[in-house]
Amino acid sequence: MAEDKHTIYEGELRLRGLVHAVSAICLLVGVVLVALAWPLDAAPSVIAPIVLALASALYVGSFFARRRISIGLMPLAVVGAGAAAASALADGLAVPGAVLAWPALALGGLAALVIACTFVVMSIACRASRRLDDDATLVVLGCAARGGVPSPTLALRLERALAAWREAPGRRIVVTGGPIPFQGQTEADVMQAWLLAHDVPAEAITVEDDAVNTEENLARSLELLSRAGQMRQIAIVTSDYHMWRARAIARRLGIDAQPLACKTPSREGLVQWCREVLVILSWLTSRGN
Repeated sequence: MAEDKHTIYEGELRLRGLVHAVSAICLLVGVVLVALAWPLDAAPSVIAPIVLALASALYVGSFFARRRISIGLMPLAVVGAGAAAASALADGLAVPGAVLAWPALALGGLAALVIACTFVVMSIACRASRRLDDDATLVVLGCAARGGVPSPTLALRLERALAAWREAPGRRIVVTGGPIPFQGQTEADVMQAWLLAHDVPAEAITVEDDAVNTEENLARSLELLSRAGQMRQIAIVTSDYHMWRARAIARRLGIDAQPLACKTPSREGLVQWCREVLVILSWLTSRGN
């Protein structure tokens, strides 16, 4: 199985209509169920309006801020509908409304379980099993950049790599990331410029500027290192939400890479983690194709 080109970006474009429809329907169902059961008197019921308000605010805010809806909002909308259904049923919703509530509760509960289990697995993947060697190679996975400036997510990855390099300047850094859509430059170019500006010498940096997804990031980086005879211990530098999939792909390429995970910016964290849940499920179900 190979990942789709521009896994996230292309996936969002392809699924945009479905994401809009599912999210809007779930949010609407949640609001209707809360309205039918209002006022909510049961103790757990206060959760539903909070979850619905959060999902709705993220949905509307994402559209106005970015002019597109992240696929990471769909799990939140589904969970919101389930929370609303649970609240409505706890408050003794009448039978006609209960017919709508039970499917919403089942779907929302399943989504919440899948998200929770995936979060645990992704968190465990960020833990290193052994100490990083002083001559280990750091493979920094690319992310969005605009106008030659790393996005907050990419900046944190670069800061993590810089800190690891300063601990042992003998380490080599591979920056990997292909063309940035509509900007005429590559993620790797932006990453290299950032590292050079922070006093990392050019000879310590290897540039891989063709990859357009995680699998290509790692495969092309490992090919460059193999050709140069630099296949030492490999450490993947990426965001915490992304680490499980990156290490899984590395294992399929025959590399037991160590994780150097960095935090996700707080304003993007919830959506990024939920989005990665969908990407992982898509990746797992398409394996072998």
